[in-house]
Amino acid sequence: MNTLKEYIQENLIITNKEAEKLGYTRRNLSELTKRGQIERLRPGLYQLKGKVIDDFVLISSNSNRIIFSHQTALYLHNLIPVYDIERTICDIIIDREKIDKQIFTEAIKRYFKSPNKNLRRLIKYSRLFNIEDEIRKYMEVLL
Repeated sequence: MNTLKEYIQENLIITNKEAEKLGYTRRNLSELTKRGQIERLRPGLYQLKGKVIDDFVLISSNSNRIIFSHQTALYLHNLIPVYDIERTICDIIIDREKIDKQIFTEAIKRYFKSPNKNLRRLIKYSRLFNIEDEIRKYMEVLL
């Protein structure tokens, strides 16, 4: 188990093929899963029990041909900042025509229901981006 555990700690996940290269059979993986030492994420993919796996790791595990580029790659390499939620809300309002309506609506509703919202910061950003009137309309309806 130590070799397997070290591999998973370094790579976050392990596939059946990778485990077989380390000398572990599918049966071994199944037994370790039953004992609660590892958990199956989907057929042929495992992680250490209780670990939280990043969505990017799961997406990239689907294929060796997946490549993250542009803004995603910059983010993954810690080369671009992640905006706070108020800036993100302003961004999606500005680009709402490019976003799925259901996702847009759900994001706006959740933000205004959130106990962590910062309306002063939201107004500040909305003034910078010339969308204060739109933000205030959402505030009137959702607060």
